[in-house]
Amino acid sequence: NPNPGDLPHSSWPKVKVNANFVSITDNVRLDKLQKAIDLLERTLNSELLFHRVKNHSLNGRKMFVESNNVSNKAVFLKLNNGDETLTRGIDHEADLTLTFYRAMTSTVGYTTPSITLIKINLKFFDQYSLAEVAGNLAHEWSHKLGFTHPSQNTPTRVHTVPYAFGYMVRDIAEDLE
Repeated sequence: NPNPGDLPHSSWPKVKVNANFVSITDNVRLDKLQKAIDLLERTLNSELLFHRVKNHSLNGRKMFVESNNVSNKAVFLKLNNGDETLTRGIDHEADLTLTFYRAMTSTVGYTTPSITLIKINLKFFDQYSLAEVAGNLAHEWSHKLGFTHPSQNTPTRVHTVPYAFGYMVRDIAEDLE
């Protein structure tokens, strides 16, 4: 059997986004969140995202920062597999447990390695486009897959999987909107 990483992207299993909502009762916000999730799913399955992840480079070298020195294709395979750290197993699903909070900080959203919950800051959510919300969800979900970034802003932080992947999803989603 061939390794899925050796097959053309069009033959890879499609990623399904499964979202659970915790204490979200505002129907307008819930509708916006669901639309962003649908956009995220379309973006995760796009040929363009596959090529952008595969070809991401830093200083002329195809790589992501702080990705445990795995290849870009291996990064994409991990994203496609949906093998979250807390719910092990390849299921080709992005499992998102989402809630809102409000804080007057520069943090758009956050999660921690020990919980499945992803918290979305309403300060940003309310003004973000669907593509920006999808990008933030991609960023936070990549943490669930074990990808990290420095907490402080460094010159290479945008080349970590969470940031680069989130920006790729946002940019592609803008074209799909």
